[in-house]
Amino acid sequence: MSTTEEDYSANYTARDNLYTYIRRSADKYKRRLYFTDTGLARLTSIEGYLAALSETGHQLAGPMAEDFYRNLDRVVQDHDVEFVVRGMGTDKERTVKVPSRKCLIGDDGTKHGFSLLWLFPVDPEVYDDRIKHHREGIRREDEEFEKAHPSCKKCGHQEYRWSETSHELTVKDLKIFERVDPHAQYSEEITEFRFVNGMQVRIYYRVGMNGGMIYHGPGAGQTFTTNIGNQFWGIHT
Repeated sequence: MSTTEEDYSANYTARDNLYTYIRRSADKYKRRLYFTDTGLARLTSIEGYLAALSETGHQLAGPMAEDFYRNLDRVVQDHDVEFVVRGMGTDKERTVKVPSRKCLIGDDGTKHGFSLLWLFPVDPEVYDDRIKHHREGIRREDEEFEKAHPSCKKCGHQEYRWSETSHELTVKDLKIFERVDPHAQYSEEITEFRFVNGMQVRIYYRVGMNGGMIYHGPGAGQTFTTNIGNQFWGIHT
């Protein structure tokens, strides 16, 4: 079996990634692929396996490494989408570009496999419409509460009932993912930020579809198939 130039390059990528910080392995996919903690652990496990094949001179080392990185690139292709936005308090418009899709990668519990969650951008106008709707709903609830409990008005209504903000309601409504881990304040941001007419504009991403990057190569158990053209992983939706 011949080893191509791409095979050599992929082999060195897998081996080199073992001699640096684990996070660096995922940095080349920034703003496209986002790894959960378990997804990053699975990535490191796969790269360790590929590096071991390479260092022992296994004939599948090059083809498997090349196919692995090729499929990671396929998960999210480089492509931007445009939105027309305007800064707060002005009618001046500007076109901004953001990635047309992103993907959150986790561990799916299978050998060399990933779970995939594709995320798609939310049109800023859709977000604005929903948050205005929820602001109006909260305003009506506040008025009704104050009428029913006039003595609480001075104390502040929020102290007397549990209330989500209009943004939190919109996030839940549109199934928005702001961070890799929604419950961790300093988790990696998925939201895109742009400055328009001196104001910060956010382009949020919402849940699109689920899938997996499944290993079909030797030792894959029930997912093992006869592969044509050195295809060891497949992307499934």
